[in-house]
Amino acid sequence: MSELERDSDYQTYQTQYALDANRFFRRGCASCGLHFKLSAEVSDLSSLLAPIFTKTIGYSPVLSSSDANGETLDQLTCPYCGHTASQQEMHTEEFTSYIHKWIDRQLIQPSIRNMFADLSNSFSGNEFIQITHESSPISVQPISGPELPDMRKVRLLCCDKTIKIMAHWLDLLYCPFCVQKTVLR
Repeated sequence: MSELERDSDYQTYQTQYALDANRFFRRGCASCGLHFKLSAEVSDLSSLLAPIFTKTIGYSPVLSSSDANGETLDQLTCPYCGHTASQQEMHTEEFTSYIHKWIDRQLIQPSIRNMFADLSNSFSGNEFIQITHESSPISVQPISGPELPDMRKVRLLCCDKTIKIMAHWLDLLYCPFCVQKTVLR
């Protein structure tokens, strides 16, 4: 990282996470434990990441996104059991683990390295105190995928959105966005 990049107010990071072939993102219900998938539009991706950053490092460096009506989508409802929770609670364990590893590798480890390097440099001219620091290797870049094609598409009449549910689910369905009940036929 150059001195100019370190002094700037903004830094750009990139990560990759596997979506399925139709660009759907896997979610998991904290109540019933069942998985479902929501369409992952580019405008929605920052709202997927913001809650995890907030929980992990105390604030979110990504901007939240809004739906087509300009409303922030803070809550989701499980299509199977109707449990409503924050987006943070609807991430799968695999996704949360991936993001924690990514944050550690991209943000935390470099910050610690820079802190010790700066501390060592601040005492470089002092003949009474010398600080040396030897860094351990940076952890391996986390990877994800491939995402399984294990679900079927369902169009929700209430919101005109498409989600994916377990292929064998034939019971009542709740809309993840507006909580309306739908019977599958």
